[in-house]
Amino acid sequence: TQGIMRISKYTSVPSKDIDNEHNESALSEPGETSEPLWVQGTDSPPEPEEDSYETMENEEREIMLSKEKGEDDTVVDMGENWEGRGYSKNNTNERSILPCLIIAAVFIIAWVGSTIIYAYYRSTTIGTTSQTSTLNRIQFDDIYNGSFYPQYTSLKWSSAGDDDGEFIYQDGDNNIILEQISDRSKKTLVKGTDIIDGWRHSYTANYYIFNISSKNTFPLTQGINSTHQAVISYVTWSPVGHDIAFVKDNDVYISLGLTEERRITYDGSDVVFNGVPDWIYEEEVLSAKSALWWSPDGKRIAYLRLNESEVPEYRFPLYVDGMHVEPYVREVVMKYPKPGYPNPIVTFHIYDTTTPLMSQSGATVFTNDFPSDDKIITEVCWVGNDSVLVRVMNRVQDIARVVLVDVDTRNGTTVREENADQMDGGWFEITRSWVFLQKGGSITQDSYIDVVVNNGYNHLAIFSPLDSNTPQYLTSGNWEVVDGVKAVDRKRELIYFMSTEKSSIERHLYSVSFDGKTRTALTSTDEVAYYSADFSTGAEYYNLKYEGPDVPWQKVLKVDNS
Repeated sequence: TQGIMRISKYTSVPSKDIDNEHNESALSEPGETSEPLWVQGTDSPPEPEEDSYETMENEEREIMLSKEKGEDDTVVDMGENWEGRGYSKNNTNERSILPCLIIAAVFIIAWVGSTIIYAYYRSTTIGTTSQTSTLNRIQFDDIYNGSFYPQYTSLKWSSAGDDDGEFIYQDGDNNIILEQISDRSKKTLVKGTDIIDGWRHSYTANYYIFNISSKNTFPLTQGINSTHQAVISYVTWSPVGHDIAFVKDNDVYISLGLTEERRITYDGSDVVFNGVPDWIYEEEVLSAKSALWWSPDGKRIAYLRLNESEVPEYRFPLYVDGMHVEPYVREVVMKYPKPGYPNPIVTFHIYDTTTPLMSQSGATVFTNDFPSDDKIITEVCWVGNDSVLVRVMNRVQDIARVVLVDVDTRNGTTVREENADQMDGGWFEITRSWVFLQKGGSITQDSYIDVVVNNGYNHLAIFSPLDSNTPQYLTSGNWEVVDGVKAVDRKRELIYFMSTEKSSIERHLYSVSFDGKTRTALTSTDEVAYYSADFSTGAEYYNLKYEGPDVPWQKVLKVDNS
């Protein structure tokens, strides 16, 4: 007699050939009474509990339990009963493993095929790249040689004539190009040749003059030809007329009307610099290749003389010159003033083209000046034809004096003095922020603009008259004006400047009226941006550079953004 015994909650209970008595005995332990699970013929089986029997869909997975009368409960595998019906005991495992084997085989074949295809095309790509596309590979030197720097064009706005829309720039071949904004026409003015690099800003070159009327070209100074080594380190036109000032072998010369060459200084050497800076002044003070300034009427020249004979020498090996590796290490010798050792001695001079004999020894004597070995001249600005402003600091730069020089008397008077120890205990940064405002319009007397500290922040102020020490602030607030005045628009009476008003890590372009009452942003302050700008001579156009954080770009715009 066969019965069914529960061995798990997944065991099915067939209803055929089972009587109540066998159900009771099969599901009861000895000595216990068991309720019948379900009597065949009744309406319906009881609802299963959580741990009750669950019917399986496949009859092959039923596990049968038999018990012979008089014997102990024994678990019996009833697989032989299925064999009689045409099934094998192992068919279940075989049928479930076969699909897995097929899937695994397909995966292995696909993986092997993909590997072979990748290896083939990879080897082909490597071979092709090495022959034809090596320039597209990033090299280690690209990180430092400027390959990924944004490429801007440096413009120099032309002040010649009445057209404010002309600018000059240097192309990749060092040719000097003149471009007109209105029709985008271009003209090559000078082809660049014989240029020898100096330090960061300086270089020497040979210069030639082209006469527009006669169409003749001739060298700027005698002794220059195509085979002559470049010796001229700076050239600048007079703001009026056809005079030229230039520096050759560290001496200052002027060419009057291109017919007379006059030598102004005679002591230029490897350690004495006239009209041009030595290394420390070029790199740390003036940030320029010149130390020479024409007066507005073109009759006088102000210049610095630097004597670095007492500055100790510093020697270092040069392994790489620019982007070229030196085949042999070259030793460079330069005058380098370390802390505690002498700086170059600087003096200020003025040369008058109308009184050359009086000007040969035209050193200006300042009143209340610093000792010669503790003086730095950081800025020079003509404020009219007869006066010059000179900013002088001591070496530690905690005292700054503004000296107004009378050209006729060669005397200077300190009109302003600032002491950083009395402010915040810091020092003064070297800036070049002066802009002369000639009398006219709402400007009732000659004045100048400067960047001064206003409640701990650098801001614009007007000083009027020239000897005033009281600032008339144009800007104020918990932000700073950076890089001084960008341009002055006399027609609109506006001053353009860059500031950190929106954020300390952003730069935006603004304008402010002469009275300081109206301030306007020329760049959108709704976007995160870092701009720089330079203006044409008449402030009608400006060259705007977007430097990030997105891809940099450059545009030339009118001030009304048309």
